[in-house]
Amino acid sequence: MVQPTDREGSDPGSLAVSVVVCVRNGAATLASQLEALAGQVDAPGFEVVLVDNGSTDGTVAVFEQWAAAGMGVVADARVVDASEQVGLCFARNRGAAAARAPVLAYCDADDVVGSTWVAAVHAASISGALAVGGRVLVLDAARRPTSQVLLDSLDSLGPDDGAERVFPYFWGCNFAMSAATLAAVGGFDEGLPPYGCDDVEIGIRLAVAGVTLAYEPRMEVFYDPPRGLRRRLTRTYRAGIAEACLWARHPGLYRQRPTAVALLLALPSTPIRAALGSRGGARRRVLAAAEATARDLGLVRGLRRWVAGGRLRPFHGSTVLLPRQGP
Repeated sequence: MVQPTDREGSDPGSLAVSVVVCVRNGAATLASQLEALAGQVDAPGFEVVLVDNGSTDGTVAVFEQWAAAGMGVVADARVVDASEQVGLCFARNRGAAAARAPVLAYCDADDVVGSTWVAAVHAASISGALAVGGRVLVLDAARRPTSQVLLDSLDSLGPDDGAERVFPYFWGCNFAMSAATLAAVGGFDEGLPPYGCDDVEIGIRLAVAGVTLAYEPRMEVFYDPPRGLRRRLTRTYRAGIAEACLWARHPGLYRQRPTAVALLLALPSTPIRAALGSRGGARRRVLAAAEATARDLGLVRGLRRWVAGGRLRPFHGSTVLLPRQGP
């Protein structure tokens, strides 16, 4: 269901970019992202599509309050209901299906885009980029932008990750692609677990389809890293589950992946190896040991419950995203 909050008389043909923000229970952080979008500089006509993936904390009310206050330079803003299936991939596809511009730009509800982010997306698009990732910096604990850089290029999947060849990919908090390109590769994989590896997985399919991923450093996003040990380990564990599903999705790429039994047998030594391989003081070594253990436990759960247990559903293209014409 689409709930329009757009301005009277808006013309879809004047929209160059659709900004898609997927969220589940993001009321505490959403306002700062929306304000950053409202204050974009030198941006073409763009809309904001908030995809609500089953929030229960007043997220939609935050969005509606922002929209009622004027939305700044944003031409249109809408809420799309995606509560019927919890998961980032489904939400991304639902947002793409509801978007009206030829270019889709994705950012997260707990981050903050740079002041020329939409303009940079548009510049990359008109230069011919079909898919593009950007620069990722860090928000501090008070959610203020810093100069600390997390990513200053495309990321890549390669032999160190167990892959047979190198695949570049963008981070899911900061990327854009033409709507036609996303539809042509089938959209995001809705069969994956709710969190993790969606950006890597679609990066693989884009590369297989012959799409060159571009990098635009002016596409800056300030990322809010997980704070607190519990939150950090939870994310790592969930990413491990998704990584196991990625192995199963692309077995030709991951030919020498470990089994669940092998991971369990190696588990007692996992934190020791991680700590010894970590640089820094005792605190950093303890964190490395904990994260390595969380990842391997996630891999075991993914291999057993999702892959062997049948929870990883076959994926033959999005259930909600229809093909678009054009480049």
